[in-house]
Amino acid sequence: MLRSTVASLRALRNPNPTKIHAAQAYCRSFRSSSAMTNKVLCVLYPDPTTGYPPKYPRDDGIPAIEKYPDGMTTPSPNAIDYNPGELLGCVSGGLGLRRFVEDAGHEFVVTADKDGEGCEFEQHLKDAHYVISQPFYPAYLTKERIG
Repeated sequence: MLRSTVASLRALRNPNPTKIHAAQAYCRSFRSSSAMTNKVLCVLYPDPTTGYPPKYPRDDGIPAIEKYPDGMTTPSPNAIDYNPGELLGCVSGGLGLRRFVEDAGHEFVVTADKDGEGCEFEQHLKDAHYVISQPFYPAYLTKERIG
């Protein structure tokens, strides 16, 4: 959809009046339509039953890494929306994606209930657009589940 929007906006530069009119009509309808909301279904480890660790295991914090051994620089994000040391790979952490996904106007569902009849994973799978699962806690997408 983004490609067609960009193509339509590029068509506005074209001096051909019929193409300009078609592009303007498309952009007008694009703006007046409701925003598409996607559902992101995330299957993560359950939250720790004994509670979270009282502090980060290292007293000196996480070491700052500026370059990889081969000389390539590390990513330098402008901001992060989690506290370093938090468990992001469990249900309450949501991989640190909740604010990002919901600020974009999409639905973000995180669950650890992935097995058995009527599990939360299967209930949300039927209308999910994206599924994120962890390698050592997988939610299997079988033909029966998808169909």
